[in-house]
Amino acid sequence: YSDSKVDATDALSEQGLKEIITRLSLRDNYIRINPFVLGFGIEVAFDTRDFSAEDVERDSSIYVNPRVELTSLIGTATTLKFGVERYVLRQDFSSLYLDRDYVRFNPELELERTWDFNVALQSKLTPNLMATIGASDKEIRDLIIFEEVIDGGVLSWKPSSRDSARIIDFALGWELLLLDGQVKQSFEYVHEEHDEDIPYRPKDRGVLTVTVFAPQGLELSLSGEFHGVRHVDAVSTGNSEETLSSYFLIKPRISKTFGKYASFFL
Repeated sequence: YSDSKVDATDALSEQGLKEIITRLSLRDNYIRINPFVLGFGIEVAFDTRDFSAEDVERDSSIYVNPRVELTSLIGTATTLKFGVERYVLRQDFSSLYLDRDYVRFNPELELERTWDFNVALQSKLTPNLMATIGASDKEIRDLIIFEEVIDGGVLSWKPSSRDSARIIDFALGWELLLLDGQVKQSFEYVHEEHDEDIPYRPKDRGVLTVTVFAPQGLELSLSGEFHGVRHVDAVSTGNSEETLSSYFLIKPRISKTFGKYASFFL
C-alpha cells in the first residue's frame, strides 16, 4: 500500500470512527389511473458517524428519498414505465477509502443529492426472453469525484465534491432462460452522456452473465464486465485530456441459499 492510503487509514483510526448506515424502505403503494398504475414509495436512511476524538461531535442524519412511477401495459407482453426519484447518498468510508489504493482522507465531503427522471420499455418477446430498453436524466449536486493530488512529490487521489453534474444514460438489455429455466443468460449495456467529463467514470459499461441453477439452492455464475475509456484530469502530467484504456473483468461466483431469507456467496 502507498503512504497516501496509510494516511487515510491512520486518519480514520486516530479519530476512532464508527459508522452505521441503515436504510428502511416503506411499502410501495399503487393506485390505478387508467391506462396507468401509479406507484409511490419512500426510503428512509439513517446515518450515524461517531468519533472518539473529544473535539469532534457525533454526526447523525436522516434522509428521506421519495420515488414515483407510472406503469402502463401495452398489449399483453409489453410494459412502459415512467419514473421520478429523488435521493440523497452519503458514500460509506469503506467504499471511499478502504477498498481503494492511493486515496487521501477528506472529512469535508458533501452529500450527493440527485433527481432522476427515467423511462423504460420492457417486452416479453418469447416465453423465455425478456428485453428492456430505457433512458434516464440525472441532475446531481455535489457529485463525488476523485482528483489527482501531488504532495511532497507523492501522487495520490483525493475525493472531492463537484458542484453539479448532469448525466443522461441509455440502456438496453435482455434476460434469456435456457434448459427449462436451469440456465439464465443476462446482458446489460449502458452508454452515458456527461455535461462535462467526470474523472474515472466510463461512458460505456456492459455486463454479460451466465447463471446455472443447481440442486439444493446452489447457483454458479460467471460474469464478464466491460468498462470503457475513462477521462483523467492528470495533474502529474498537466494533460487535462488524458484518458485510460478500456478493460474487461471476469467474475466467477458461487452462492447457496438457506430457506427464504439467508444466503452464502463466494
